Amino acid sequence: MVESGFLDVLLRRRSPRAFSDAPVGTTELSALLFYVWGATSVQRNRLGDVFLRKCSPAGGSLHGAEVYPILLNDQGYESGLYHYSVRRHGLVLLSRQNPRSWIAEACGDQPWIADAAVLFLSTYNVKRLAWKYAYSRGFRAALLDTGHLGQTFTLVATYLGLAPFTTAALRDELFEEKLGLDYLAEPVLMINGVGRPADVPRPDRPREPVRPRSLHLEE
Repeated sequence: MVESGFLDVLLRRRSPRAFSDAPVGTTELSALLFYVWGATSVQRNRLGDVFLRKCSPAGGSLHGAEVYPILLNDQGYESGLYHYSVRRHGLVLLSRQNPRSWIAEACGDQPWIADAAVLFLSTYNVKRLAWKYAYSRGFRAALLDTGHLGQTFTLVATYLGLAPFTTAALRDELFEEKLGLDYLAEPVLMINGVGRPADVPRPDRPREPVRPRSLHLEE
């Protein structure tokens, strides 16, 4: 974990395309799942159900996003496809098949993705949203929710000293086949990924927190 303030995390955030072959640790995987997709608290509501509170906002506090960790190089778990259980903060093993043989093709033929340590496939449970927003524009909330989670992911990963990225160049049908997803009930939206940063030259960017420039009014 890299000790740094919030502004430093914002300035260090990058979207790399190269990773070392070092694995991601179990503690780091747990932190990513909890602070991005996990429930920080559970509150009863007047409907007789519960509202989940997370580090990212969600339309109607419904939190319909689902995440499927795809482990390629994790220190504590074998490679394969998993589902993240928010209720138990646990991993559910779906397949022990090594994803490296097909993951680059599934991600728009981007070969560098197979070098990452862990991928997180984001889908959305439509029923969890549609009972309250039963109209087509309601799906906009699903896209916003997933975007919020993606930004939280990049900041948490950067804070942990990892190298995060996001891609939506996906062949949805491959993920639907591998995970048994119904695209009408749970569409595929994007992938967040992470690995250990590779020791390669990168464009120079500020390393220290800087004060914003004075805001002025232009007439």
